Amino acid sequence: MGVGQGDGAGPASHAFLSAILIKVLASLGYGVVFTTALSLITFNTVCSMFVNDCDLWQSASNVNEKGEDVVGKMQEAVAT
Repeated sequence: MGVGQGDGAGPASHAFLSAILIKVLASLGYGVVFTTALSLITFNTVCSMFVNDCDLWQSASNVNEKGEDVVGKMQEAVAT
């Protein structure tokens, strides 16, 4: 159930639990890879989070993958 709202340990426990969940999703292969336009640096990310809101990110693994396949993988990520 977790700590209650207003508990002093709330922010730390939320950050700890969220970090573990994000690492699990990344290890299962979910997320996106971005390449910057100017420096061509690539980086991976799984989601964007702020307090009680999370946006999961998912993209195709290659240019030949169809959108329908990405939708299925995104559904798997949500169900995980």
